[in-house]
Amino acid sequence: MAQTERLFTDSWKRFDRAIEHAKALEVQWTALVDPEAYQIVIEMNGDWTRGIARVVTSKPRPKNDLALELGEMFYQLRAALDAAIYQTAILSGGFADATDEGRVEFPICPVPDNFKRNPINKAPFPKELRDWLESIQPYNVAKASDPAFVRGLQLLHDCARKDRHRRLHVVVAIPADTRLEFSVTPPGRITAVQPLAANFLENETEFLAFQMEGATPETNITIKLNTNALIEVAIEDIPSVSSKELGKKFNWLFHYTKAAIEHLEAFF
Repeated sequence: MAQTERLFTDSWKRFDRAIEHAKALEVQWTALVDPEAYQIVIEMNGDWTRGIARVVTSKPRPKNDLALELGEMFYQLRAALDAAIYQTAILSGGFADATDEGRVEFPICPVPDNFKRNPINKAPFPKELRDWLESIQPYNVAKASDPAFVRGLQLLHDCARKDRHRRLHVVVAIPADTRLEFSVTPPGRITAVQPLAANFLENETEFLAFQMEGATPETNITIKLNTNALIEVAIEDIPSVSSKELGKKFNWLFHYTKAAIEHLEAFF
């Protein structure tokens, strides 16, 4: 593989940079969801009939660059594909027109007309590779031998395109199935619980409302709340991918990008 790696050096450098951004993302995410970084604070209303449970940070929080690291990861993967097409054109004899050099990119097109405008449709770009590239276009997904591969490239393209204007919004929420366990000294008792929309990327957030009976401001009541919250990450701008699938999808983005580069590289 040493020879082909030298031929596509720029692509593999981009790919490695994407891996570094993915690792940085993992480090930041691990720090953000560290249980020791948070504590639960309960606030009661004046007559102790209603309360709010709030999560606050108990130690300095890391800088939140989740969206930035995600955007850079997408950019480097997309750039790795573009570099592979550029290198393929050079190794095949260059560009038919000087203006094509600035327009060359790895085609990921929802409609045929966009694909036809790509410079890879001109000689000396190899027709065999041109036909393979067309077979993995989103508009050909129904006929593709590996539809998941096509959809993976489409997801990468969409993520990278949206991040050009920094439109990616990372959302972290406590899902509705959070396990809660109240401990209340008598005569107080919890009569109703209502989960609230919450975002752990905020410094503090209300995540639970509850109602209470049997307590007054003068009553010596202790309220404790234990929770085993499942914290999930989602990207608001990509609603078609559930938060539970997001990590798996990102792993596949690396797999598909690597496979595409290797396919082009193997031609030489």
